[in-house]
Amino acid sequence: MVFLTFPWRKFFKRFFPINALGALLTMLTVPIACGVFTDIYFPKHPHYLEYIVAMLGLCGVVQGSAQYSVIRGRTGATWWIVGMLAICLIASGRGYFEPGMKLISLTGMLFATSALACYNSRRYRQMCKRLQVIRRMREEWIAYEKLRR
Repeated sequence: MVFLTFPWRKFFKRFFPINALGALLTMLTVPIACGVFTDIYFPKHPHYLEYIVAMLGLCGVVQGSAQYSVIRGRTGATWWIVGMLAICLIASGRGYFEPGMKLISLTGMLFATSALACYNSRRYRQMCKRLQVIRRMREEWIAYEKLRR
């Protein structure tokens, strides 16, 4: 079948760096934004750390699930990551106006915009289209194997 002869090495060489860079920048953005958000809205709350851990856990689950879905050929899951990055960008932007948080807020905004640029790049969109094609080829191959038995 065509699915088995797909040039995987060439595919990974071309598309893995942009996917890994976007995921890495997202993983750097989320903790910064969560820290800024909790510093602004819950500075002296007794459960301050629990809020940070809960937000980090939720964002980790969203990002992990969305990345897995994108890799499996469901490109609509990219919007979950983009939405999460937009929220992180807004939270970091809000922290810019608080005293003593300019540098960390700027860092969070830089990472968020860089990650959004990665997810909006031409190469990432090409990767998503190719992954959809691979998913269809895999589904056809599975259907063919079921019919052959």
